[in-house]
Parts: sequence; C-alpha cells; structure tokens
Amino acid sequence: MKTALKILLGLFLLLFLALAGFWLYLKRTGPVYKGHIELGFHAPTDVYFDTYGIPHIYAQNAEDAYRALGYVHAQERLFQMEMIRRLVSGRLAEILGPAALKSDRRFLNLRLRERAEKTAQKWWQNPEDPFIKEANAYLQGINDFIDHGKTPIEFRMLHIPKRHFEPADIYSTIMYMTLGFTASLTEEPILTRIRSKLGPEYLQNWNIGTVPTPEDTIELAPLIGFQPIDQIPEELGLPVWDGSNGWVLAPAKSKSGKVLFANDTHIKFSQPSVWYEAHLEYPGFSFYGNFLAGVPFGIIGHNRHIAWGLTIFPMDNMDLYRERINPDDSSQVMFKGNWQPMQIIREVIPVKGDNGLYYDTLRVRVTPHGPILPDLHASDGSPIAVQWTALMMPTRFLQASRLMAHATNIQQARATAAQNDILGLNVLYGDADGNIAKWSSGKIPIRPDSVSGRFIMDGASGKDEWRGFYDFTENPQIENPACGFV
Repeated sequence: MKTALKILLGLFLLLFLALAGFWLYLKRTGPVYKGHIELGFHAPTDVYFDTYGIPHIYAQNAEDAYRALGYVHAQERLFQMEMIRRLVSGRLAEILGPAALKSDRRFLNLRLRERAEKTAQKWWQNPEDPFIKEANAYLQGINDFIDHGKTPIEFRMLHIPKRHFEPADIYSTIMYMTLGFTASLTEEPILTRIRSKLGPEYLQNWNIGTVPTPEDTIELAPLIGFQPIDQIPEELGLPVWDGSNGWVLAPAKSKSGKVLFANDTHIKFSQPSVWYEAHLEYPGFSFYGNFLAGVPFGIIGHNRHIAWGLTIFPMDNMDLYRERINPDDSSQVMFKGNWQPMQIIREVIPVKGDNGLYYDTLRVRVTPHGPILPDLHASDGSPIAVQWTALMMPTRFLQASRLMAHATNIQQARATAAQNDILGLNVLYGDADGNIAKWSSGKIPIRPDSVSGRFIMDGASGKDEWRGFYDFTENPQIENPACGFV
C-alpha cells in the first residue's frame, strides 16, 4: 500500500512539475507588459496597460506612437497577422499541409493578394506623406518585434519562418475583411438555379426586386460540393464580419444633453478577437478605438470631437457572369460580341509534407469580368467568372480610416465617409457639437434596367455590363433627423 501511495504521489509530482514547466515556458514566450525596450525611437514613448490589458500609448510625435502600436499589437497578435496574410496570399499549406491546399487554391484563384500588392504600389509613392509615414512606422513596430521580441509559441510549434511585414500585408487584411460584406457568392448561384428549375414566377414574392426572364436561360449544374469562399476563413478559425447594429441619440433625447452613441459590430467569437482595442496620444491627436490585425489606423472609435462606428450596408457590389469560351481557342472568351484573350496565370503552391515541402500547381483564368470560379459552372460546362469592386480598384479605405480619426466636425466626417469604396458600410456618427448622422458608403454598381444583380448574368453579349457607379450623394443618408435618433 505504501509503495502504491509513493508511486501515486510521484506521478502527481511529475504532472505538477510538467505543468509548472509548461506554464513557465508560456510566460517566457508571452507578451511583455513591464520594462524598458530600446528600439531607437525619436523620443521617449510610454505604453501603459490597464487592468483589461488595453495599451495606452503616449508619444511625442505620430511616428513613435504608431511604431509603439505596431510593436504591442504584434506581441499579442503576430500569429493572427501571419495567418491572415497567409490565408489571403494562398500560403497556408506551406505550414499546415495538404488540409489547407483547398483554401490556398481558392484564394489564389480570387486574386486578393494581387490586388493588395497593386494597391500598395499605387499609394506608396510619397514617403513624406503623413499617411505613409505613420503606416510605415506601424510596420516598423511589427518588424521590431519580429527582430527583437519573443517568438510566439505558435511559430515554434508550426515551425513558421518569421518574415517582415510590408504595405501589401496591410491591404491583405482589408481584402480579407471584404469577404464578410457580400453574399453574392452564396445567393446568386442558388437563386439562379431556383429560377432555372422553377421559373421566375416562383421568386416574385421573395422580396428580391425584379426577377428578369433571361432570353438565354442560364442553367447551373447541380451545386454539389459548391462552397462559397467566404466560408473558408471560419473553418480556419478566422471569423469574418457577420452583421452589426448601432444607434445614435441627439442631445434632446438624452438626460445629459449630450449625444449618446453605441455601436455593436457582430463578429463571431474567436480567440484572439478580431478587434484590438488601443488608445493613442501625441501632441494634436487623441484617439481611442479598435484596430484590425496588421492595420495601422483604427476602424471604429472616437477622438475628443467625434465618435463613429460601422454597420454593414448590404449593397451588391459583386456579380457572377457565365462566360462563353471559344471552341477553337480555349484561351479566348466572348466579350461584347468579340473573342478576347483571357489572362492565364500559373501559380506554384508550396505544401508541407511528411518529408519536407512539395509543390502543387494551379492554373488561374481571368476574363474581362474577373477570375473564373473553378468549382461553379453552367450545366453546359460554361465557366462562371466573378466581377467585384474589390478586384477592380485600388481602395482608399486605409486613407479614409486615418482621416476619420483626425476629423473634428460633421463636414470632415462626411467627406471621409465618401472615400470608402470597396466595402458596403453604414457610417454612424455623433459629435461634441450635438450632430448625429448615418452615411451609407461604398461604390454601388449601375446595372442595366433589364438585369438583376441577384442572378448570374450573361458575360458574352455586353448587355449585362456595369455602367459605372452611383455617386456617394445618391446613397442613403441621414443627418440630424427631426426624430432625434438614428
């Protein structure tokens, strides 16, 4: 009996020592909240972490503030930043193996990383622009942590090589965020199939607007195995925006005689959270709000003059087109009545295997509308391409986020909301002067009256093409309504 007791106590002691050792290991690889770090800032910069772990950054200039933000953001969220960058770039299989190959192929086919790189090339021209200087300082802070900080445990467990972050990585996060703002990849195939099987009359009472009867009925092959690309991030533990709400009360409606503001962005629970809360102070600037992993400027928040929040503006800025391939030349597609060459891109995907890396290949076809979706096609075999504002223009969302944090009145905030382009966002607003507002922002395509963006359209004739975009002033807007609330 005594021997058995000694063995049992020994096992408990070994378990305790193992757990204690693992806890100490986690502490050594975890974030640092106290101490002094020399990184070559322009001036001394202080970061205070409150009881909730929220950093309060006090700097003497903008660049030091954003560099400190990048550092403290990376020490808690570097793995999250890395996963988003790899997801959008189609490089997850390199660290996760064949299980992530499907995701890599989908994202490489959608060309989000390519758009992120082109956007960075477009805007990163003037290094003296305050917008560029502050964003570069934030990136420098992330890279400071990569070079001098503790290696996160996830990087050790998965043997992830640490690589510096660059401007295109900021836009990769923004491109990733756009996935939560469109339902077209899910709705259009389903509605088109219902219309082709049951007729347009079946959909008349579905509250989806006009249901056109196409001259050339597009019948989709059975949607067996079709998985919208916006579902993949959630399978990997990277939730996308799911919906949101908010309200603003005018001073006449509040006991204090001040504006009351509330914003609830619905994002499914995840660890780490999508949002990163932080407070920045430097001469002439005071901001408290929420940031996205790898993005230098707050997406929602308040300064000493205004507060703003976001809800999803469910506009339709994505359309699917059935393409007609030249039977005599598979590299050509019919566009506006003429055969046009497609862009053919060959991607090589590194995959982690049992005996090291091996490589898979992907052939991407891009029509004048956009990339062809590989797992969706019409019943006659015709491919389906996607046209999306996110793939068409270098977004100004990053500039708009910075300008909103610096806005001091309703005129500046309205002008900033007008700069949002690839995302459908309702911008909720309140200020210290008693103004309240809501601006629906984003580029809404102008479609021909004869078509509906809720169904897959004809890509060959040119009759279903976008005619441009509605001006911001034509979007729904509310400013200081008589009812006293938004």
